[in-house]
Amino acid sequence: MKTGNWFEQAFPEYPMLGRINYIFDDYIFTPDEVGKLREECLQLKAAKPDSAADLPLRKLIHACDEALKENSYLMFSAD
Repeated sequence: MKTGNWFEQAFPEYPMLGRINYIFDDYIFTPDEVGKLREECLQLKAAKPDSAADLPLRKLIHACDEALKENSYLMFSAD
């Protein structure tokens, strides 16, 4: 059962990342939002360079880079 968005509450400085909070939901970022998501990933990666989040953040940054090349949406889809 989905409960609140704890990430968004704990880290209000990362509103784009905070939207990705439940494994059974889909998430869509518009072309305008992709750059914001990428910037948040870079900020968090710089703040926590050796954390367990390093690999997932690098993957998100790469996905954002690819979407930005095409000026396209970025969508995360649950099974």
